[in-house]
Amino acid sequence: MAFLEFLAWIFLMPVVCICLAVNESLRELFRNFEPLSYLTGLWMCVGGLVLWPFAEPDNAPYQNVVQALARASIWGLDVAQWFVVVGPVLLIVSGMIRLVQRRNTLGG
Repeated sequence: MAFLEFLAWIFLMPVVCICLAVNESLRELFRNFEPLSYLTGLWMCVGGLVLWPFAEPDNAPYQNVVQALARASIWGLDVAQWFVVVGPVLLIVSGMIRLVQRRNTLGG
């Protein structure tokens, strides 16, 4: 089942990113916070990869703060899963908006 969820995210993420980059009001929002969204996305990707091994359920009690944070659930997903999903979306949307801005300034 985890493999099917992984495939669903791979196919869903580009669609979400394109929709976010095409929407004018969201593009304006990201344009104002573009460096922050890029750095946040990068931080979330790295943080998610660091937290991911600690999020694996092993029926053992929490042994440290990192494991407790990694397993904390937000809307059914662990924090590590949120970081791994949201981080790349922020990076991709920031990059797409940067490309759109560059094309518009070059007269495209």
